[in-house]
Amino acid sequence: PICRPTMDQACLEMGAVHGVHLKYVAASALCSVCAYHAGPDGERIMPLRSLLVYSAATHGLFAGLFVARVGMGILGKQRAAGVVPWWSYLVWAPFHSFTYLYTYFHTLHSEAHGTPVATEVAPGWWIGGRYAHWRMPERRWAATIDLTCEFPEGSIRNTSNYLLTPCWDGVPPTPAQIEEAARLAA
Repeated sequence: PICRPTMDQACLEMGAVHGVHLKYVAASALCSVCAYHAGPDGERIMPLRSLLVYSAATHGLFAGLFVARVGMGILGKQRAAGVVPWWSYLVWAPFHSFTYLYTYFHTLHSEAHGTPVATEVAPGWWIGGRYAHWRMPERRWAATIDLTCEFPEGSIRNTSNYLLTPCWDGVPPTPAQIEEAARLAA
């Protein structure tokens, strides 16, 4: 939705989602600076430096994918099971580790300031974040529409119907994906 100053606060806070690529730009820059300063000239620690250069390149790549609104399948998340394969965690380790840590601490911070991990938006209809399944482990879901491409679906065992609609944060699903999700939810 287009946010206007007259709309509610939840809509106004969505602006941060649309700039999510900036945290990867910052991570790339930080890794680049650290790689450059990994040791005095002539005595650079090559394995550490190589890891930092790879991390910088990885974060830069993902920042570009977010901005270009493409590449949601690069992480290999399985459409039927909602699982991110082991090779993805190995190949894209800098992205996954940074994303998991950031999301975990952001969730803790948000909860401490009164933002729930899941919200009932209409009777029986919930919208939840990455860690909602931790806070509501006993809950059974008629359907789960998973809009992430970077996290495994945590509530897959507690849902009767599952649909993966992979999106980067700030990138909406296509009209065809919205139609598919609406058919599942109907």
